[in-house]
Amino acid sequence: MIFKRSTTSRPRRGSAFLLILGVTLAVTAISLGAITVVRSQMKYSDSLNDSAEARMYALSAIELGRYMVYADSSWRNNHSNGTWIATQSIGKGTYSLDALNPNGAMNNSNTDPLILTGTGSKGFATQKVQVTLSSAGAALTCLGTVATAGGGITTSATYSPASKIIASGANFTASSATVNCNAEAVGSISGSTFRGTQTPSATARTLPNASTIFSNYTSIGTTISYGSLPSTSGVAQFSNKLLSATVNPFGGGTNSSGVYVIDCQNSPINITGSRIVGTLVLLNCPSSSTINGSVNWTPFTSNYPCLLVQGSITINMSSTWLAESTVNFNPSGTPYNGISNSTTTDLNYTSAIQGLVYVSGNVSTSGSSSISMLMVSGSLSSVSGSTVTFAYSSTYQNNPPPGFTSSKMDISSLSWKQIVGP
Repeated sequence: MIFKRSTTSRPRRGSAFLLILGVTLAVTAISLGAITVVRSQMKYSDSLNDSAEARMYALSAIELGRYMVYADSSWRNNHSNGTWIATQSIGKGTYSLDALNPNGAMNNSNTDPLILTGTGSKGFATQKVQVTLSSAGAALTCLGTVATAGGGITTSATYSPASKIIASGANFTASSATVNCNAEAVGSISGSTFRGTQTPSATARTLPNASTIFSNYTSIGTTISYGSLPSTSGVAQFSNKLLSATVNPFGGGTNSSGVYVIDCQNSPINITGSRIVGTLVLLNCPSSSTINGSVNWTPFTSNYPCLLVQGSITINMSSTWLAESTVNFNPSGTPYNGISNSTTTDLNYTSAIQGLVYVSGNVSTSGSSSISMLMVSGSLSSVSGSTVTFAYSSTYQNNPPPGFTSSKMDISSLSWKQIVGP
């Protein structure tokens, strides 16, 4: 008998092997796919984390920019458009800060907005966040007074009227004076006689920034050459003149806002016997300069100052009427109380500065001076026998002139933007 070997088991073993191999490959593929998915998810998660951190770094840059503005009252002069902070390390990334005044130079105006752009980076992620800050526009607190001095006040004069505030940034000293106004001082109040309230140890009133306020007006003003004024004994004479938005007797053209600028070049000037309807800016003005005798002065732009002095000045006015003689003070285009004509001897004009005066240095008063409001960054002194009559105007507090608003900047509503990022 012949036996034959069965061959049916080999195909079965081969099929099982192939099946096992296929399953193994499938499991391997699934495992590799799962690992790939996990890795992708981890990379995506890392990317999200990096983006989130980068955004936080960008926001940190914005907050640092806001602090730079808050902490530096002269930030508009101390910074310019462009990069304020170049790439700096933070956490595991970096941040940068850029700033822009969309209206021009950074110190163009205290009321201009500020656009801050913060950039944050971590890994391959970069985020840019932007916000606009706007001027709060709050009036400086000096505009709540008839007179404020950043330094001390010493007086032997009569100050009027009652119920209005005169504020000193140091001590307020009266010597045989009559202070009918309410007296306020950061330091002490002493002497006699104070007829109004007395508030020593008061909070200092805010005054304009002496380094920036003049740029607000010189940028829009028309220049009058100091040399175009006649001189007497080395003192330029602004005498028996009419200056207004439509009249400039010194040449150089007129100014539609009534703003004129004279660089005194550290030489004295004397303003007397004149009518001014506008804003006069005196640069580099020495203390020997004066406003003397009878002067009728009002701003052309209602909420603008009458006078801005970079330096010091003496105000020695007279209560005598300003009279026309050889110059017509009310021609067509510059009426007085609604009256204009072509004659030179028809009217008398009140001797008064009927508006706001700001002086970056010191002021000394004598004679019988009438000034609506007087703001002095330095000291204020008044001699014996003189009078100063103030006349508060709420116009300036309700609608502050350029340079007389707080530098506080607030975030503009709905101004946040994400420039780069998801």
